[in-house]
Amino acid sequence: MTLPLAGITQTKEPGSLASSSRTSRYGAILHTAGRGSGSLTLQTPGDSPPPETIGAVLQILRTLDSPELWTMCCHARLRGRATTFPARPSSRLALESVANLPACWIPLGDCLLITRPDLGQGFAQLTEHLNVLEQGLIGGLCWPEIRNRVVASAQAQWWRATWAEARSDLWIFRKQ
Repeated sequence: MTLPLAGITQTKEPGSLASSSRTSRYGAILHTAGRGSGSLTLQTPGDSPPPETIGAVLQILRTLDSPELWTMCCHARLRGRATTFPARPSSRLALESVANLPACWIPLGDCLLITRPDLGQGFAQLTEHLNVLEQGLIGGLCWPEIRNRVVASAQAQWWRATWAEARSDLWIFRKQ
């Protein structure tokens, strides 16, 4: 969910700040535009409904590992409507179409593999892709071979993400 905010403190310059919590499985990114305005994107666990009030959002921000987000938003107010984006299942569409790319093109991150945000795997997947790219460059591999290794890594990530989704859905089903 994304909330447009006014009254954000400590925002003389535009910028971004992110934090998450492994225990509560919430995450947030605050994009500030300066002069106290910006937007807060809140990632909620798949089994939790999005918060309905700014007070509930602030309670979630208190659970995050970095207290700075809560400090910056504790006096903020909504300056528009919140937008909610439902989680989508993992997508491997790009995995099927990389064979016909020009030789020196290597898709990375969400260009190759998209997983549900509530599973918290996106940055780890991108980091793994970058590590494979770096090792290929250090090893003197050609571009198509590096791409094949990145794609093989993404295929393994897709299987792990699909398994995590199935376990998550099963856990939600058992809870009901």
